[in-house]
Amino acid sequence: ITGGQIKGTSYYGMGSWSAGPNKIVAQGSPATAGTQNAYLSMGGYTSPYQQTEKYNGTSWAASANLITANYTMVGAGTQNAVVIFGGSLDHNGSELYNGGAWSNGPDRINATRYAGSAGTQNASIVFGGLEEGGNTPNAKTENFNGTTFTALNDMASDMGIGASGGTQNAGLVINGGYSPGTAGGIYHGNGSTETVNYGGSSWSAGANLNVSMAMGGGGGTQNSALAFGGRVGHS
Repeated sequence: ITGGQIKGTSYYGMGSWSAGPNKIVAQGSPATAGTQNAYLSMGGYTSPYQQTEKYNGTSWAASANLITANYTMVGAGTQNAVVIFGGSLDHNGSELYNGGAWSNGPDRINATRYAGSAGTQNASIVFGGLEEGGNTPNAKTENFNGTTFTALNDMASDMGIGASGGTQNAGLVINGGYSPGTAGGIYHGNGSTETVNYGGSSWSAGANLNVSMAMGGGGGTQNSALAFGGRVGHS
């Protein structure tokens, strides 16, 4: 895992965490994709907001910069075949990575940041997130086939800043993430125990988390997922 405006890396395996090597650049809210030993970190809240780093299980290496500076976007795919969606500086944009260079993808239907995503570069979904120009979460879902975006059925509830995982036809919102709190602002919203499953055409409720949280991390598949960290409860 990476992020939180730090350089550190952590591993999870066999029920425990261990420290990994530091990243090259400290980043907050980057997009990520891949596996523990073939991982990609993209963009993030450190100027010029375009850095890409590859991780091979032992060390980090710099790769090609994003075309558009960005952070709070989401990624889908593998280390060498990734698509990124939305973000704070490119709300409805997308970019494609082939392992060595970035190219511009088509515009999304909805403009969001802090969305969820699942799948591969050419078969993915992007869902929820905070709407452009504000902190309002939404329930919109889009399919991406590598060339075009298509609108899918909405989630039952508006969600933003939740963790996600899975595939295009078996997606998962691991936690409900942010909903506006009485204090206002995305760092003072309410957490959620909610999880939601996507079955290829519609969303359904999953089992609740043990702890209410927002802005947490997560990964895995619909039937074998991990949720960790995040802001617990309301602050």
